[in-house]
Amino acid sequence: QKYGFVDTSGKYLVSPKFDGAGGFADGLAAVEDGTKWGFIDTKGKYVIEPRFMHVTGVGLCCEFARGFADGLAAVSNGGPNWGYIDKTGKMVIKPQPRFGDDFVNGLAVVNNGKNPAFINKKGLYILRTHYKYAMPFLNGFARVGNGTKWGYIDRSGKTVIKPQFDTAGDFVEGLAAVEIGTKWGYIS
Repeated sequence: QKYGFVDTSGKYLVSPKFDGAGGFADGLAAVEDGTKWGFIDTKGKYVIEPRFMHVTGVGLCCEFARGFADGLAAVSNGGPNWGYIDKTGKMVIKPQPRFGDDFVNGLAVVNNGKNPAFINKKGLYILRTHYKYAMPFLNGFARVGNGTKWGYIDRSGKTVIKPQFDTAGDFVEGLAAVEIGTKWGYIS
C-alpha cells in the first residue's frame, strides 16, 4: 500500500508513492521511503531528504519522525534516542534517550527515564516535575498524573489542582472535562 495526499475535493495533490505518511503541519509532512523518513512540502518535493530511521524494538514506539509542531519536529536516529530538527533539517536539539514529544507554545514534554520535564526550543530544561506523567501546557495548565489520578500544574510547576481525577481533559475556554468513577463533569 502506498500513501499520498488529496485536497478537500479528493483530487491528488501528491500521488501515492510513499510507504508511510503523517499529516501536514507547518507546511511539511513526514513520509517514509523504504525504511527512512523525510519531509515533503505540499507539492510532494522533499524539503528534508529521508534519513531518519524507523524505530522498532520491545518497549519502543514505532515512530521515526513526528510532524512539525511549533517549528520543530522530533526525530529518531534509529534507536531510542530522539532529537529535534528545524524546517531546514538541521538538528537543533541533540538526540537524547526517550525524548520525543511535540512542542506546544514553545515547550515540549520530555522523559529521559526519570520524571517528565519541559524543555524550551534550545533544549534547556526549564521545568522538572515530580509526577509520573505530564502532558503539554495548553491555556496555561498542564495535565499531570501520579500513575492513578490526574491533576494540573501551572507554568511555574506549582500544583494548582492535585491529582484526584480518573480522567482529565485540557482546559478550553476556562473549563476542563474530568471523570471520577463513572461520572463526568467540568472544573474551572
